[in-house]
Amino acid sequence: KTIRPGHYTHKIDDPWTRTTWSDFFSFPELERAYPGIKDVDLDITILPPEWTKKATGYWQPQWGDTPGRIVIHSTLKDLRSVVAHEAQHFVQTEESFALGMSFQHVVDSQHLPQVERWVQENEY
Repeated sequence: KTIRPGHYTHKIDDPWTRTTWSDFFSFPELERAYPGIKDVDLDITILPPEWTKKATGYWQPQWGDTPGRIVIHSTLKDLRSVVAHEAQHFVQTEESFALGMSFQHVVDSQHLPQVERWVQENEY
């Protein structure tokens, strides 16, 4: 499979049309340490070159029988960095690390007085 500008891949619930990590990427050291990444579904939209720096992506962990999925909207120029960032979230999930959320994000999104007080007291 190849990726070209304007190309769109999407996971369809049909095993013959699944697009996975191993269809597009090869990071041997990462794949040796985390072999499950090779089976992660990919949903990739390649944006026009003038949209550089407007890339987005997210990691959706496995849920029940559904495999994990990485969704990316990126230019070819930004694709590798977006993939690396989302792969980091895969590793964080596998290792049960914090998933990239900052204390300030909790304060901003939850508006919980006890969280705000804790952050102020601990100078984060």
